[in-house]
Amino acid sequence: MKRVVLIGPEWHGSNSQGLADGFRAQGAVVEVLDLDTPVLPPAHSSLAGRGFYKVLRPALIRIREREVMQRSRLLRPDLVVVFKGNCLSNRLFAQLRTLAAPIVNFYPDVSMTAHSGHIKKCLPLYDAIFTTKSFGRRDFSTVFGHDMAMYYLPHGFNPRVHRPLRPSERDRRDFGADVSFVGTWSPAKERTLAFLARGAPNIRLRIWGNQWEQSTAPELKHSIEYKPVVGDFYTMTLCCTKINLALLSERRRGASQGDEITSRSFHIPATGSFMLHQRTGDFADLFEEGLDSACFGSDQELVEKTLYYLQNNNERSKIARQGFNRCIESHSLAHRAQAMLQVLGLDNDPSSNSLAHIQARRL
Repeated sequence: MKRVVLIGPEWHGSNSQGLADGFRAQGAVVEVLDLDTPVLPPAHSSLAGRGFYKVLRPALIRIREREVMQRSRLLRPDLVVVFKGNCLSNRLFAQLRTLAAPIVNFYPDVSMTAHSGHIKKCLPLYDAIFTTKSFGRRDFSTVFGHDMAMYYLPHGFNPRVHRPLRPSERDRRDFGADVSFVGTWSPAKERTLAFLARGAPNIRLRIWGNQWEQSTAPELKHSIEYKPVVGDFYTMTLCCTKINLALLSERRRGASQGDEITSRSFHIPATGSFMLHQRTGDFADLFEEGLDSACFGSDQELVEKTLYYLQNNNERSKIARQGFNRCIESHSLAHRAQAMLQVLGLDNDPSSNSLAHIQARRL
């Protein structure tokens, strides 16, 4: 039985928690060690409170790092998986090396440099990187000037969280919409959603997520909820919505291009809900447009497809069912965990390919 230490956020619904569940589905025993959750809540209203937290934070982080190492030495893992590694310092990385276990990174984001200085310092040190971006190697080589063992492995879903629900009338009143987008604000997403609101002014559009207070689009004023939905309530929102939008992150500092798939690409269909996704090459490799997904390639096409699918309930339901089936067959985080174990030679049954239909592709 393999032992896995996974370093990443452990809140319910997080993708790192889902990956831990994926390893458990492969028969591994897993300990999740969370470095990302603040050791003290930083929401101090006073200047003195924020200053106090800033002074204490380095010492508190060192205490947490010692706890991580104590647990890791006790568990003696066969594999250490770091999910992104926002808060993993090179000091702690050097201590993890003493465990004599492979240390790999599951990297989910567009840019390898825009999120944390720790990431840039530690990424070249891993035994392997599993990136959800097909352009990950190109960006890594540009940033770091050399190559390493890197594999393309898409996002996935966690069946414990992302599953079909049966919303009540109360649920539909609280979370329902004709069209929803769940995700963090960005300028490109704001422009696309504002175009949709102008082009289809009679639909009920709802926008959930962080940083939407930055929006200045008057068309979106009554659509923005100004709060995120996570975990089971994220799933509830998807299940209460007729059309769920999968909008992608644009290019960021340190990235050669914008996103082509996102975790929403799998979360939405895994709940049995209908998804309208931005058309990209990587997405087309995983889903078949018109059969188990619907796509758009411009803001105008988004408006047209939205109005079309709102008027065609049977077609919308059929695509949603097919998308659900595709996810169940190939796209859970258990599939991804098995693919990682196979690459690393840690699979309990290397001859079995019962789950990992999507292999980790060497870049």
